[in-house]
Amino acid sequence: FPQKQQTMKHAFLFLIGIFLLTSCVDNREECQLAGNYDFILPATLSPIQEIYSIGDTITFTSSFSDMVYDEHTDQIYHLQNFKFRPEVRIREISDTITDEAALGNFEVLVDGHANFYPFYYSSGSISFVGEYAYENNQYILTYQLIPKTTGFFHFSHFSLLVEDDQHFEGRCSNKVNNATVTLNGGGENNIHLLHESPNTHYNEWMLAVPEDRFHRFGGFVFRVKP
Repeated sequence: FPQKQQTMKHAFLFLIGIFLLTSCVDNREECQLAGNYDFILPATLSPIQEIYSIGDTITFTSSFSDMVYDEHTDQIYHLQNFKFRPEVRIREISDTITDEAALGNFEVLVDGHANFYPFYYSSGSISFVGEYAYENNQYILTYQLIPKTTGFFHFSHFSLLVEDDQHFEGRCSNKVNNATVTLNGGGENNIHLLHESPNTHYNEWMLAVPEDRFHRFGGFVFRVKP
């Protein structure tokens, strides 16, 4: 009887080993794609203009369902209660030295239940950070920007979802999560105005690879006049 029990134990362990080996093979085959996830987050900024006046209202909205498209795998994933960690920055680019605190020249009004609030970096930069509101399987973040001073500005709204390992069904364990904010349907978003900035970071570096350095971060360029 003890020998029979030992034989059954060995058979059970053998079956467990086969199951684990098969699971590893399947996961390895599923995760052979190079690179990481790159979720596409649609957004709009309106009205689309090159020049605004002090006191105008510029509205940003990002709204999408929790069935989110990943550009890298060309698949849709169910991302429930996902933390996309949105951030917005506005920089004044009319000089060779960038004003990283230019968001302070705008009144920011956040709509709805989104937890989106000002953040002051030790470097002096100002941004708004936080999270989307998630209700009824829908993510939404809306805010208004009202300029209080004149200037030449670079706006960017992006996701701090960088090298993130939040879990979702179907996720490969050897891939991490990134996100691209597609502003105004991937439109031009006044990128040509960057040529007018005297700052080489904008008129050279950013324009050298605009898809990676401007568009994927929800870039938009504009002026504010009296």
